[in-house]
Amino acid sequence: MITHTDLKDVLERYNIVEHTKTKILSSKQVFLRKDIEDVENVLKVLRQYQLLSLLDQCPSILALGKSKEIETIMEVLTQYSILPILKQCPSVLALGKSKEIQAIIEVYLDIPCFRY
Repeated sequence: MITHTDLKDVLERYNIVEHTKTKILSSKQVFLRKDIEDVENVLKVLRQYQLLSLLDQCPSILALGKSKEIETIMEVLTQYSILPILKQCPSVLALGKSKEIQAIIEVYLDIPCFRY
């Protein structure tokens, strides 16, 4: 399990703002994770896409999201030029599955009035 000190150190390394850090550190769910490295990898992916601010809206991204899955979701959303949708629904990164998201987008794009 992740320790409070380890998580706090990682959040500080990524310059997470104080009020967001407080939200994350008060979440019991994030401490149930077994691997601080995956939490750090999630932060790396969010930083790469300049989306660390999503943690303020949805701190459960760190509690539930898996870095590999989040990275794949980002790639899928980027491929279809809809990455900004995450600002409206950041929980996709905590709960979403990339294959399901890909399938939904493909069905959506098959409807003639929604093609871009």
